[in-house]
Amino acid sequence: MPELRADSPIMDGLIAGQCFTEHDGVHCYPAIRRETGEKYIIKVISVPATDAQVEAMLLAGAFESREAAKPYFQTLAQEVVTETKTLNSLSLLEGFVGCEQVYCEEMETGYQICILTPYRECAETMLKNEALTHAQALGLALDLCAALTACRRAGFMYIDLKPDNIFKNEQDVYCIGDIGFTALRSLKYASLPEKYRSSYTAPEMADCFAQLNDTLDVYALGLVLYQAYNGGELPFEGTAPAEAFPAPIYADYELAEIILTACDPDPVKRWADPAAMGQAIRAYMERNELGDAPIIPPPPAPEPEEEPEIEAVEEFLPDMADEELQQAMAEEVETPPAEEDELQLIAALAAEDSDIAVGNLDDQEETSDEETAQMLAQAEELMSLIPPEPVVAPEAVHVPDPAPIIEELKSETQAEAEQQEAPPLSVMDENPIPAEEAPAQAEAPKRSKLWGKLVAVLIVLILLGGAVGGGYYYYTEIYQQHIDAIQITGTDSTAVVTVLTDIDESLLTLLCIDGYGNSHPAKLVNGKATFENLNPQTRYTVTLRIDGFHQLVGQTEAHFITASRTEIQDFQATIGPVDGSVVLSFNFSGPEPTGWKIVATAPGQETLTQAFTGTAVTMDGLTVGCEYTFTLVPEGELYLSGQTQTTFTAVKLVFAQDPVIESCNGGKLTVTWSAPADAVVESWTLRCYNATGYDVTVTVTDTRYTFVDLDPSHPTTVEITAAGMIKSVSTSICANPVTVWDYPYTAQPYVGIDLGWNAEGKTPDGGWILHWSIDGVAQQPINTQENAVLLPLYVPGGVYEITLLAADDTYIFGNTFSFTLPELIEFNMHDLTSADLRIRPFRAHTGKIDWTKLNKKRFVGPFSLEDDVKILLDTEKTIADSNEEVVVQYILRNEDGSILSDTSKTMKWNSMWYKNGCVLSPELPETVGNYILSLYWNGMFVADIPISIV
Repeated sequence: MPELRADSPIMDGLIAGQCFTEHDGVHCYPAIRRETGEKYIIKVISVPATDAQVEAMLLAGAFESREAAKPYFQTLAQEVVTETKTLNSLSLLEGFVGCEQVYCEEMETGYQICILTPYRECAETMLKNEALTHAQALGLALDLCAALTACRRAGFMYIDLKPDNIFKNEQDVYCIGDIGFTALRSLKYASLPEKYRSSYTAPEMADCFAQLNDTLDVYALGLVLYQAYNGGELPFEGTAPAEAFPAPIYADYELAEIILTACDPDPVKRWADPAAMGQAIRAYMERNELGDAPIIPPPPAPEPEEEPEIEAVEEFLPDMADEELQQAMAEEVETPPAEEDELQLIAALAAEDSDIAVGNLDDQEETSDEETAQMLAQAEELMSLIPPEPVVAPEAVHVPDPAPIIEELKSETQAEAEQQEAPPLSVMDENPIPAEEAPAQAEAPKRSKLWGKLVAVLIVLILLGGAVGGGYYYYTEIYQQHIDAIQITGTDSTAVVTVLTDIDESLLTLLCIDGYGNSHPAKLVNGKATFENLNPQTRYTVTLRIDGFHQLVGQTEAHFITASRTEIQDFQATIGPVDGSVVLSFNFSGPEPTGWKIVATAPGQETLTQAFTGTAVTMDGLTVGCEYTFTLVPEGELYLSGQTQTTFTAVKLVFAQDPVIESCNGGKLTVTWSAPADAVVESWTLRCYNATGYDVTVTVTDTRYTFVDLDPSHPTTVEITAAGMIKSVSTSICANPVTVWDYPYTAQPYVGIDLGWNAEGKTPDGGWILHWSIDGVAQQPINTQENAVLLPLYVPGGVYEITLLAADDTYIFGNTFSFTLPELIEFNMHDLTSADLRIRPFRAHTGKIDWTKLNKKRFVGPFSLEDDVKILLDTEKTIADSNEEVVVQYILRNEDGSILSDTSKTMKWNSMWYKNGCVLSPELPETVGNYILSLYWNGMFVADIPISIV
């Protein structure tokens, strides 16, 4: 196990614990910062993973020794460091969290890389220990789809997706927080490293040499979502099998199809990329109302225990010890069905709120009887205790009519008359019989009191029946308030809610709740309420609440999803490639539309519109000098935020022309250029820079400038920009250029030109390549390792042009040179000039030529390849007698002037002539064509002789 040294730079201010996990040479240690208490994870990666790996490579003959293997391990370690830089670069986008510090240390055998990251809870814990809701699981999937898509746009694919590498940031967004990248352009050339293999690796990667494909991230994401909807478990153990999985336990058929498509064992049948999978999930969420329901349904609630029956009748009746009353209560009295239903209803209302019974009773007929009032109070208390379960109302009490009271002192007739005039039963208690008038009737007052109590019981029962009827009216007409419908329209950040109801809207409150439980209240105004500053592409629930003691019925809740929004960033306009053109470019985050439109407007100018795809477009046809406003518009129903507009003034382009670096030696670099003839440039901005850190910018008015103190050991670039322009013209030189300052040459008539050159700097690898021409006609290039060469043609009066190049990419200053041989001199020897000569090609026959009988037809061209063509020169002058040597030179050109051959021959003057004629035998080409044969004697021009061969 690698040791985490306390003196390591990555341990500055930290205290580390013992290693808690190890895999393929990767060890993880917990750490805490002393001052702040912040928690971290230190990941230590050993390259090679184990010493056994080195021994295996040595035994296999991959390397001769451990020292020979060191560069290989250095490359692997550098790849890990590069991946951490890629992760930190992607952390600037949504969906990735980077590391704080990376430290690579050389060890005895290989290298050790330490990576410091803040501690975050990974998705593995969330999947197995938390009851995820549908909103959380699909939010995780959408966040990962966005992250993997952003990764691909940056040119990489993430190949180590698993819950251990997924974290939630401070904004509650699920992010990728570990290395595991491969370049998209190298997929078909790469295999999957062992350190990136896990249970979430696609089955086609079982072969260690299998070629990577572009659906590996989709497969891993599908398994993560499968696990969320399968109770935290994968459908297999160990390595993924190459077979189709059963549907996740808690996913409906539609979501299961999305997940199983991602996890299909055939890569061709999977989602094409994470963006396609994300679109499928969004469409699913729009079609289904998921809310915050947990993925795994909670267990059913236990059956409520039966509550004990309430001895309602006994508590309700007043305290009566009279045997007759007890006997009367024991008798059966039937209750009408309607009264029984009403009693059950009032009992249910009382269970919700005891004030219902009180309110209903207050609306009944008033009574002034004190005893009755006490009984009513007991009835109210009773109803507050009635459970919501249906109860059987007490049966009505049958009370027998009391016997009449007869006074002994009165006659039978008087008693009968008084009995007929007796007051009603309801007022008997108010007129008691005086005691002195009925001394013998001791029991009469007692029976009268009992009778009054019975009457009170009957009154209470009647009032209870009225309360039941009033409660039913209150429940249906006042307590219950009906909502007809809730209608929602909106954009990416707003929602307008319309409520259709007859309820007083001042009593209603709307709540807009997102998937995390955040609530936004609003009141209705004219039946509408508006919620603003909502998050785009987010599911919200709108719920109605009512003030006071009421219950809402009907449609009291509705759901909606805000539209997608794309944020535009860095919308810029720069000068285009032609006059009156502009290059517009931008970046964006969020959904990408099928296309874009640019709308260009300017005062007094026609509105221009151009459709395009991608993130850059060039617009032409702008009026020079006009300031335009450019507005970015998406195709389809997509909302934009951020920088959607920019301005630009169309201009005429002005560039430096013919930029040339004249020289680069002694730490000085001189550059020259020219200004366009049709433009006035106030100044030029020059920037000279290279990889050594040299970066100098100057502003000049001249078209020539020399930079000083330059290190020529690295390639150097010079950019030249005209005042008011953004686009520049640049020229560059490679590292260590060579400067040539002299081209000495020696002309050897009839032989050629000895050409050399003096150079400062190293001879280029591969030597020199010399391009040369005579009188503008290019000749065959010459390659040489020396600073000298022989040009094999000597053309009197010819203009030689030389361009010296390096066989490698070495830049050469002063690499062009030209010179002219001495001017042509017309032939003039022994009192004979070229004007005295008649020169003609002819067909020669075998044998000696008889000049007096020479057939003129022999001079008629053109000639054939079989003809023996010679040149006849004759004159009417007398030929001087001389043994002087004459160099006869033939230069043969084709009809475009290119030199085909240069031959010469030395002859004596007397031997050239026979009488007044001279016959010459030049070497002519053996191919059909038109040619020019130039003839020189002793370097003096004699004639150009046209010859046609067919």
